[in-house]
Parts: sequence; C-alpha cells; structure tokens
Amino acid sequence: MKIKFITLTCEKYHDSRVSKIRETWGKGQDISFLSDLNIYSDIIGYDYLPKGYQNIHYKYSEFFRQYSNFSYDWYFFTDDDTYVNIDNVKNILKNYNCDEPISIGRVCRLNPDATDKDGNNTGFPLDSIQGSGTLLPLTYFSGGAGFILSVESFKIINHYLNNLNDIPRCYSGDVTIGFWLRNSGIKCVNNDGFWWSHPVDLGHTEDDIRKNCTYHYVDEKMMDELFNVCKNR
Repeated sequence: MKIKFITLTCEKYHDSRVSKIRETWGKGQDISFLSDLNIYSDIIGYDYLPKGYQNIHYKYSEFFRQYSNFSYDWYFFTDDDTYVNIDNVKNILKNYNCDEPISIGRVCRLNPDATDKDGNNTGFPLDSIQGSGTLLPLTYFSGGAGFILSVESFKIINHYLNNLNDIPRCYSGDVTIGFWLRNSGIKCVNNDGFWWSHPVDLGHTEDDIRKNCTYHYVDEKMMDELFNVCKNR
C-alpha cells in the first residue's frame, strides 16, 4: 500500500510545524508540504498565487491540476497542525479499493442558511462561494481532520479541474474540495476516527488516542506527546 501525504502549510511554519511533522508521524513517510514557495524537495508551492487563508482554494486547485504522479494508491490531505496515526490509517485503508472513486474523512455539512448538520450557525461567509456547481446543501470533509482520496478519485478531480473554466471555490479550502468531490461523483465515506480538534478539547484518554486516526489544532508540544502515546502501545 502506497500512501502520499500532502500537508497544507505556509512559509511561516516551515521551521516549526513542518519540522515537527518530519520528526514525528511524517518520519519515513512519503510526504509533500503544500506551501507558498518551492524551497526544498518536499516543500512545493506556487509563488505566483495570492497568499492568505481566503486564497487556499487557489493552492489546492493548482496542485490538483498540475500534479500527475498517479503511482500511489491513496492521497492523504492534512493541515500542518494535524496529527496522524499512521498504523490506524493503514488498517482502515485495507478495507477499501483504491481503484474505486471513493474518499474518506470526517463528513461535515453546510446548509443554505450557513448552519451545520446539527442546525448550529457556522458563520460561514456564503458570499465567498463562486463558480459553477456550488448549490447548497453540501457534505464535505473537515480539512483539519484530514481526508483521503483514492488514486481513482485523484485522477477524476485532476480531469475535472483541467476541463472546467469556472472552478467552484470559496473562503474555505475543505468546502471548496467538497464541491469538487460532489460534482465529480466521488463517494464520501465518513470515519469517526478523524477528529476536528485535539484530545484535550475532546476529553480523550490515551486509550482513545491510540484508537483514532487524526487530531487537529495540535501544537508542536502535543505533536510529540501524541506520537509517544501511539508509539508506546
């Protein structure tokens, strides 16, 4: 099983978050950091694109359109403050076929009134949504929790974006990719082991941590702690 990790970052965090991932869960993994600049072999970026959180969709669309290495089985997208339990992820992927158009992660929902699946107001800037095929409601994956695309799904999105003039996009990168997945007919599989926050906020024990796949909003100190907990099973 070959997994390619693509971790979203920016120049500000190259010496902190990126370095910590290289030392912990990313060590020995095939990982590329999707950043602002091309400065190392494992850090790729497009310096001609506008920077800032509100422009992340440009970074993603450029990556999906230009990247053409389809030699991996799975493509795992994370943030630079996401912790990944590699062993648990691999165990989950054994249950799926990478040649099918599927994706895996924590499923969220955005309704036309900017509420989520529980009816809570998300405060999402609906006026930032542009492009074709952007009707709501939308199910999408939490980008911070991480999401996985099969190689077949990656090929489909690559073709979809390269043959579309008015690409769906919005303030949030994960919602943007949600439009692409839906419009491309890719099946979204929910997995409760992908978490949008960190164990302290969630009240998780060490046993919980060892059972799950990802945590978000993890700083460098916690990244070490989670790595050590999972290493000492």
